[in-house]
Amino acid sequence: ALMRDRDNKVSGAICVVTDVTERQKTESEIMRFKSTLDSTSDAVFMLHPDDLKFIYLNEEAKRQTGWPEGEYQNKTPVDMNPLFDEKRFRLLTKPLVFGTQKALSLTTNGLNGKEVELTVELFAPDDNDPWYVVTTRDISKRQAAERENRQLRKTLDQIKDEVYMFTPDTLTFLYQNKAARELSGWSSSQYTKKTLMDN
Repeated sequence: ALMRDRDNKVSGAICVVTDVTERQKTESEIMRFKSTLDSTSDAVFMLHPDDLKFIYLNEEAKRQTGWPEGEYQNKTPVDMNPLFDEKRFRLLTKPLVFGTQKALSLTTNGLNGKEVELTVELFAPDDNDPWYVVTTRDISKRQAAERENRQLRKTLDQIKDEVYMFTPDTLTFLYQNKAARELSGWSSSQYTKKTLMDN
């Protein structure tokens, strides 16, 4: 701003200089943080603990809900799933609120009907309001693989001949069927510490 004397002549100037380095650094960190969350295949939902309104959804969460940027701010988990039970959620997250637990995980059905692992954490930085971070991970493929693995082991245990599976580089046993365990005398927990040379 210009300073003028009684004759309205410019006699000086007042300049205000604001250092925006810290603000730019913070904004850059937020953008990097969001970019990292947007690149994950897990759905990440951040919500306010008081009213459970969403404050951030990463790209996968927006894809699953069908909500574009800006549309989720006034929504809550009820808008996502009418069967959402706030009372149950509050009961489940009580250990997080009281600090007796850092995170809680459970398995449930996701928005697409597939089995997901749901993890809830409560972040409470010293100088900011707390928020919940809810992460969902599709575990249906992993569950299917585990079922197939159990079925394969069950089938192999029915075979009368010995069956051994081991890693090619270290020759460490990965699996022995029932006949092989009976022959070696090793239990299921013992053979995983043995190699082909110990047989």
